[in-house]
Amino acid sequence: MSPPPGVRAEQTYGELTTLATEGIIRRIDRRLAFYQINDDTISMIVETGRLIEENMPRIIAAFYHHVGTFPEAARFLSNFDVSEIKLRQKEHWHRLMFSGFSEEYVHSAVRVGVAHYRIKLPLYLYISGYNNFMGNVVDLIANHYLGALVSAQHLRSMIKAISFDMDIAISVYTVADRLKLKPGSAQDGADGNLPWH
Repeated sequence: MSPPPGVRAEQTYGELTTLATEGIIRRIDRRLAFYQINDDTISMIVETGRLIEENMPRIIAAFYHHVGTFPEAARFLSNFDVSEIKLRQKEHWHRLMFSGFSEEYVHSAVRVGVAHYRIKLPLYLYISGYNNFMGNVVDLIANHYLGALVSAQHLRSMIKAISFDMDIAISVYTVADRLKLKPGSAQDGADGNLPWH
């Protein structure tokens, strides 16, 4: 739905953020269990996270190079400061890998979902973009461990984490649909500010 007269878009997106965050936090243990993410998995994510964080600038650069070759994806960046987005991505990935799926991480992941929803990013572009990102992470892990059995454990852990992260962003779209919320507004991104600030 469009915001009613006298209601700012930020209030409507605030409601979306609150509902999505509260719903995920309320069921976080069950959701993590379904993904088979336990304490051992989290320890493995932290261990693998150190390797990924060292290589994050290269992974992010490869992602933006990929996105830039597809006009249908690149156009979503035209109103934003990409260097600021890269910084936000690094911060979010740090939370994903090192927070143990804390409430702070959930808030961050929901904000990412809301930001993508507000700019009307189609889910296929979000998922396919993340697929590129995940592919680079998988390559990094496989090359680092050179096919050792431990490599499979690291890969499985990170695939679970990445899938969980995508799930939260997609859940925002689902909640927005239930609210009959219309994505975007005339001003979203018009001034170069990120919609998740």
